[in-house]
Amino acid sequence: MTDSDDFANRLSEAFQEEAGEILAAVRMLFSQIESNQQNTSTAFSEQLVHIDLALARLHSLKGSARAVSEQQAVTICQWLETALANAKAEEKSIDRVQIHALSFSIELLDELLGLKNGEEQGKERIKAEIGKLLGFTPSAKTETEADSESLEEPNL
Repeated sequence: MTDSDDFANRLSEAFQEEAGEILAAVRMLFSQIESNQQNTSTAFSEQLVHIDLALARLHSLKGSARAVSEQQAVTICQWLETALANAKAEEKSIDRVQIHALSFSIELLDELLGLKNGEEQGKERIKAEIGKLLGFTPSAKTETEADSESLEEPNL
């Protein structure tokens, strides 16, 4: 094993540990967003702090995924960020259907990250399922092309 291989393995292990912590934090934030739906007149303002924290955590996960070449995870994090940013921009609270789609997407992302390298077909299947949940249709474009284009608003 070369020094380069050793470094890549240590980086991948650190990513897996960090990803688990970030996903646990995002799950908790989504749970708090869901619990702030009781009073519809103040739901958005109460959800806003949790939306901002989830955006920050997902952005960190996206950067970490990019560092270890987990391209599907990069795309999924971007979709999740876009869905949250759109809700924030529209200044409307996230309803139960939306939070369930977001929460299930986190569970699927966790499953995707548990797959080993070489299981690309499984990763693409999970990515496609999350894309459908969040209202994005994965295209045949490369990740670089997808990153350079603006994403359409999801149909949550």
